[in-house]
Amino acid sequence: MPVMLIQNLNVSLGWVNGTIATIFEIDEDNIGLKKYDDNNDTDENEQLYWIQRISRQVAGTSYARTQFPILPAFASTIHKAQSATIDCVGIFLDNMLTHGQLYVAMSRVKKASDLHFFGAPLPLQITRKYGVNVDA
Repeated sequence: MPVMLIQNLNVSLGWVNGTIATIFEIDEDNIGLKKYDDNNDTDENEQLYWIQRISRQVAGTSYARTQFPILPAFASTIHKAQSATIDCVGIFLDNMLTHGQLYVAMSRVKKASDLHFFGAPLPLQITRKYGVNVDA
């Protein structure tokens, strides 16, 4: 199953927030991950990584949340997909914010035949010519 890291774990080896990997083994305390690398240009030792549970305080409470720092990654936001090359991209057009966002989504693939559009009818007209940092 593809998963995405939600926290930087080992920056020097490239195990950072947004890294896509697959689970190769699970035991009671650890999950073994194999980094997704479509070019296979990463050293084998850098591709395998064991993660453990992390604990975080829940803001405004005395509770802590303990979890593995991963999420299912069958899909991704455009923001998280920046700088990645992806085999096949489906783009949902109904809520496209800017032309730049559409460009980033479309430029993730190597061939136009690997792009699939859903939602708004084509041709699509994007009226906003400026971006909004929605993560701020």
